Amino acid sequence: MLPLRITILSIWVVCWVPLLGCSRRTAAPVTSLPQYHGQSRRAVESALGKPTRTDKYPMSQAVGEMRAPLFNAYPTSNPANANVPIEESWWKDGDYWITLWFHQVNGQWVVLDSCRWHKDVRF
Repeated sequence: MLPLRITILSIWVVCWVPLLGCSRRTAAPVTSLPQYHGQSRRAVESALGKPTRTDKYPMSQAVGEMRAPLFNAYPTSNPANANVPIEESWWKDGDYWITLWFHQVNGQWVVLDSCRWHKDVRF
């Protein structure tokens, strides 16, 4: 009976230790970067350089856990929000990615929300 318990414990350790390691990083695996919120694209690119990639889509296509905070500003309870254009830009930052979401305010693209996340995080 004892060898069976050790085997189950060994399986638990093998399966869960990598997940525990993620939460013990010195830097948080996912954080917000509020210092960019409200800044123009020009100001952000001055600080971070040109993004690695940029996607444009309406809020109706903002799907997934990573984009959930966008619905704080544009809730689905207002049908007009489905057509609000969003620009999503990504920058590489060592082992991390920076993602900024822009929306238009008075005709200018400004940062609505942000996420800095470790490359191993899966949303």
